[in-house]
Amino acid sequence: MIFFIAKKDIFYEIPGDKIKKNIALILFIIVITSGITLNIFQVPIKTITNYGYSEVKEKGGNTIYGLFPTPPQNIKITTKKTKAPYILMVTSFDSTISSTPMLDIEPEIIRLLNGSPFDGVTFNLIDIYSGQPLPDEKSVIFKAKQLKTISKKDLWVRVNINRIYERDKKHPYYESGHKKEDLAKLPMKGISAGEVRKLSTAYFDKINGMDIYDEEGALSDFYKIWRLSLKFSRVMKSGIVLDFEPYHNKEVKYTVSKIASKQRRSVDEVKERLKNIGVHLADIAADEYPSVTVISLFTYLNNTKYDIPNYISRGILKGAKENNISLKLVEGGETDINYINKSLDILKEKINRRLLIYHDLLYEYSDNFHLGGTITVWDDPSKIRGWAKEKAGVESPFKSLEDFKPYLKELFSNYNYIWIYAPMVTDYNPFDLNSAPEFNKKLERVIKDVLKEIGIEN
Repeated sequence: MIFFIAKKDIFYEIPGDKIKKNIALILFIIVITSGITLNIFQVPIKTITNYGYSEVKEKGGNTIYGLFPTPPQNIKITTKKTKAPYILMVTSFDSTISSTPMLDIEPEIIRLLNGSPFDGVTFNLIDIYSGQPLPDEKSVIFKAKQLKTISKKDLWVRVNINRIYERDKKHPYYESGHKKEDLAKLPMKGISAGEVRKLSTAYFDKINGMDIYDEEGALSDFYKIWRLSLKFSRVMKSGIVLDFEPYHNKEVKYTVSKIASKQRRSVDEVKERLKNIGVHLADIAADEYPSVTVISLFTYLNNTKYDIPNYISRGILKGAKENNISLKLVEGGETDINYINKSLDILKEKINRRLLIYHDLLYEYSDNFHLGGTITVWDDPSKIRGWAKEKAGVESPFKSLEDFKPYLKELFSNYNYIWIYAPMVTDYNPFDLNSAPEFNKKLERVIKDVLKEIGIEN
């Protein structure tokens, strides 16, 4: 027996009859829970149509995914990936795209990134902790054109939800809005660090939990950031990274019921409003960049407790489908693949489980919803600290970059979008002019070895 899920969510039994969706799903759950190892195959549509299943044809010759205990003997399965995944670098080391000269990306940083093994790199359009005025459209487009002439890498804008959240008074950034050591870098043209601090505090303090009804104008600013980011990305021919983590609010964070309580609204009303925000984001994309790829670091589409990202993401998918645009929303996997997995079996299990978790969404939004993967890497385990050290554990299998090869192979084999996270708790700062070049060379060799092992010459 073989059945396929994803692009059309059509199930087949070999040698032929269609199985009803629910029956096939039950069989799949039995396979998962029985402990049988699943092989995941990427199967070109034409492979299936060659065997009489003409109704599976889809515009653009998209790929579907097959899940089965063992490959069937009477149908030819293509398992070899022919194209390398898109590899994006996301980092917590700050580097900000801005229209003001003081915040320009330095040319040596671009040259450094040009020598990195990534296809794309993320930046912020503005500082996410600042309530500073937004750059104008002309300056953003000018900067995009300027950077495109010198950058060999795609520059992606990272859009953060922080802009519409109240600042938690218990948060360490509350007093200044920034770490003290960052303040010197933040002044806008003609505005002192002290004025930035006051401006930021006043901006976020007036918000009641989350400005989802635009009562304070923060939602309008967020829409403008989104629009400017789309304009920038279209010039760069890159994409957008959507980050749903409210870094300066730990009180409300991801929970709809807390917003509803603070604003004295019903939970259902807030859910509907969040969906509408997502729909409007898709509407803006339809105007500015209909084919944009949006990698959401996480969506919580599989989570009913942390539901703010869930409903905004559902709105984006709904809006993309209604607008009939080719926008891709990629579930980045931060919360269900995770940056660090202590064993390869754990990673494989998570990859298999995700296909079941997101089954209905992959079916309903087959043209717009995709799964991606993530990982954090390092070369010197003695230099990792904090959560990375805790997640890796005492018996960490990662003694050098070489030890990440099997994990990268698993991710590269299953996903078309991979983002490598470079946090401040490992030994890799991609913006460090002294240490990054050597690390980049090692990582490039590892990536090439993995792709070659998969059968892809990059």
